[in-house]
Amino acid sequence: MKRFCCNSTKRVPFYLSFLFIFLIHEPSALAKRSAEDLYRTAKKNNTQLEQSSEKEKFRSQWERVIHGFLMVADRYPKSSLADDALYHAGMVTLKLRNISRASRDTDSALKIFERLVKNYPKSRYADDAQYMIGDIYRTIKNSPEEAYTAYAAIPERF
Repeated sequence: MKRFCCNSTKRVPFYLSFLFIFLIHEPSALAKRSAEDLYRTAKKNNTQLEQSSEKEKFRSQWERVIHGFLMVADRYPKSSLADDALYHAGMVTLKLRNISRASRDTDSALKIFERLVKNYPKSRYADDAQYMIGDIYRTIKNSPEEAYTAYAAIPERF
């Protein structure tokens, strides 16, 4: 029994030093995993929301999904999932706006799409986000001048 205790206490510093070295050299591995976990949770919550007409009735359910996607981009802006998360946050916000008809939801969707275009101009979602900005100005805000400006930016930027 004593022998086991002595051996295990000698191994503790070894394991701690190994863990310390791993964390120093591979912090992105933990961050990436965390970003993926947050993203996976947000996607799961979004799927559950889309499949439940009961959940769709509650603003808190929509905000939970939106917040989940935004958390990925806020906490891990350099993650390969940040732009994807922003795009989905914008689209879910637009779906909420279609139910709520609240101008704050329209403004939130615009800000999210603008953030994606600004922070991730090379993203595969950037041109889609720019299009959504134009579409929001044209169909929801009834502002053809701003819609034209947003649409015109698509071929210029992308």
